[in-house]
Amino acid sequence: CNGIDDDCDGVIDQMAPCPTGFDCRAGVCELKCGTGEFPCPAGYSCQNDICKPQRCLNVTCAAGMKCDNDTGACIGLCEKVSCPKPKFCKAGICLDCNDPGEECAAGQLCIGGVCKVDPCQGKTCGDGQYCSNGDCVDLCSRLDCNPATQRCVAGKCVNDPCVTVACGPSEFCDMATGACKTNTCQVMQCPAGERCVPSTGMCKPDPCATIQCPAPCWLCATTSDGTGTCQLDQSNPSCELLKTTTGAGGGGCACAVDGGAAARGTNISSLVLVGFAVVMATTWRRRRRR
Repeated sequence: CNGIDDDCDGVIDQMAPCPTGFDCRAGVCELKCGTGEFPCPAGYSCQNDICKPQRCLNVTCAAGMKCDNDTGACIGLCEKVSCPKPKFCKAGICLDCNDPGEECAAGQLCIGGVCKVDPCQGKTCGDGQYCSNGDCVDLCSRLDCNPATQRCVAGKCVNDPCVTVACGPSEFCDMATGACKTNTCQVMQCPAGERCVPSTGMCKPDPCATIQCPAPCWLCATTSDGTGTCQLDQSNPSCELLKTTTGAGGGGCACAVDGGAAARGTNISSLVLVGFAVVMATTWRRRRRR
């Protein structure tokens, strides 16, 4: 019991012998906890089945300090604290920019726990477009996708075998195969700033963080493979004209996606919104005359 791989088999202290009642931990034979009301001698406490000395029992530290039980000395609150990246230690607690009081500065976004420059800051896109990660992308209302085989995702018509598939309440349709699969994301709690991807069942940085959908009729949502896209808000009565326009026969898109959620958006006036819808309706009527 010395903390060394003596037989060079890749295992440290393998089956290292210690006296009866002791166990080899990190190269040291330490007293194992007993049974009953007092498993350890006076001045010791049972931690992970080992009796550890309570060196901090009668130690009082100044504000902003803590007692190190390994030495009995007072140390800084963040000393011996290891935070998983991108978190950092502050007053003994692991934090990132998703935590209250640690928000990013103006013009920045908290992405994956790290403050980054907003790629859509100061970006101006044309009518019928939205900003996605610094690029201007067409809204679904500007595309002519095949409603039977395609859906509009991130400004493009993509083939989607899920367009006509109806899955159960605890399932999602896999856009790669068109098969219904169990949605494990329903029981997963992702960290702040992340979103669960149904196709993998894993959390990833929320793609909607860098997408600005025009309010009030467009919301950011993600597909089953985790792609962020703007979709029409079907629940907003004030968007009825746009719904009629984008859903007109012979054009429009199937913009429904899996698990939508509202995201940041740049406000546009109702007058511009209605005007855009009228233009689209006129275009559709011309198509019918042909």
